[in-house]
Amino acid sequence: MTRQGERRTLSWDTTLLHDSTGKVIGVASLGRNLAERGITEAQLRQSQRMEAMGTLSGGIAHDFNNILWAILGYTDMALQVIPEGQPARRYLENVYQAGQRAQDLVKQILAFSRRSEQSPRPLHLIPLIKEVLKLLRAAFPATVEIVQDFRTNSDLVLADVAQIHQMLVNLCNNAADAMREKGGILTIALRHPDSQTLEILHRKGLKPGPCLEIIVRDTGEGMSEELMPRIFDPLFSSRQSGERTGLGLSVVHGIVRSCGGTVSVESREGEGSAFHVYLPMHQESEQGKNDVPLPGASGGSERILFIDDEPVLAELGGTILSRFGYHVSIQTSSIDAFQLITEHPESFDLVVTDLTMPNMTGIELAKQLKKIRENLPVVVCTGFNDSITQEEAKALGISKVLEKPVVPAQLSQTVRQVLDNAKNGHAPSKFE
Repeated sequence: MTRQGERRTLSWDTTLLHDSTGKVIGVASLGRNLAERGITEAQLRQSQRMEAMGTLSGGIAHDFNNILWAILGYTDMALQVIPEGQPARRYLENVYQAGQRAQDLVKQILAFSRRSEQSPRPLHLIPLIKEVLKLLRAAFPATVEIVQDFRTNSDLVLADVAQIHQMLVNLCNNAADAMREKGGILTIALRHPDSQTLEILHRKGLKPGPCLEIIVRDTGEGMSEELMPRIFDPLFSSRQSGERTGLGLSVVHGIVRSCGGTVSVESREGEGSAFHVYLPMHQESEQGKNDVPLPGASGGSERILFIDDEPVLAELGGTILSRFGYHVSIQTSSIDAFQLITEHPESFDLVVTDLTMPNMTGIELAKQLKKIRENLPVVVCTGFNDSITQEEAKALGISKVLEKPVVPAQLSQTVRQVLDNAKNGHAPSKFE
């Protein structure tokens, strides 16, 4: 029992102390707080599970996005040649829509369990909130109604997308848990806090400047005043053992703090709870101001080398760009592609390469190509990227990094933009 009247479960190790003759001269006892040990072990298990999920999801995403690129790419091209009103066109439109849903699902899985260091970047909250609610809708019971309440269009913050995704999922899961028995309404709102609230937040340590307020509100069972001070403690949960890890809200607290924000809660028993997350706003930068504006699906006549170790994707990329007027050569080996450019360094105006390939990756190929011809633009395509940072890509002179699946219009727009930037002497645009 502590001085504050709280119970603690301890493990005691006791050892006798002897002098040089073997006589007992004392006792040494070491007490361990089993609750703290349990927290550490649970956090380790949770970390290991998330690491395993990240490894698995990354491998699946790479392979699945390659498959989706073939499905969406060839379907898109087929739709260009089949007239309106034909039954086959309607069938293909359904295939294309299903492929897009699969693409969204892969993105959601990656956002939830991505293996990466925290990588803050400008992030629009409204699309991410909508994506999270779309993902969770199928997991929540029909008795839980979801309401969106966006009272601002200025939704830009500087944060890691995977962390904000996890924060939103944890808060929404917590709200749904509170309504699992009787149902209710889950409201997620985005707004600017009023001036009085903002002043209080600044006095409590939130950095000066405008901020955004995310509110996740439920109409569930609520919490007592005694419980609220402990809700952000690791492993604290009002649920029965085994239902959740108890780490959800503590993770939320850590994410918000890492973003320079703060989080608070208000709750009454029988009336529900509301979590208020305050994040500093991020001002729009002038990034990309030297870029030639992204054109429509226009083409050109330049010479392009397209490289992918999967023949079906190499053929797809070559076919797409050829349809837009480009003169395209394809290679399925990065070694052969490197040898080709070594022998004929001025034969191509642009190289489009896959990232993950045997023998020589797309990144290594880009490095070697820059040694041969420094001003040769390079576009890298990837099904899953966790191997290069924005700074590294910019330093290598990589003009664009595209995430598969890439639809024909997006590929042609990117190629046209990169070529125009190169002609105008602009530096490669930043990694996206």
